[in-house]
Amino acid sequence: MSEQQYQPPCPYPQHHYQTEVNKGSINMGRWQSHLNEMYGKGYQLDQVFEQDGNTVTVFVHHFHA
Repeated sequence: MSEQQYQPPCPYPQHHYQTEVNKGSINMGRWQSHLNEMYGKGYQLDQVFEQDGNTVTVFVHHFHA
């Protein structure tokens, strides 16, 4: 039987998700740079979808004690 390790709650739950909207086309160089910036801040890309011609991205912050 494995024990689950206690993980305290995120100290900033109001920043758990971050949503961004990009109007028009995406510059892939800038996009890759932005993904790496967000990763450096502790965010992981969760979803990307298109709505009314805009690209919507959702990032999730992962808190590790």
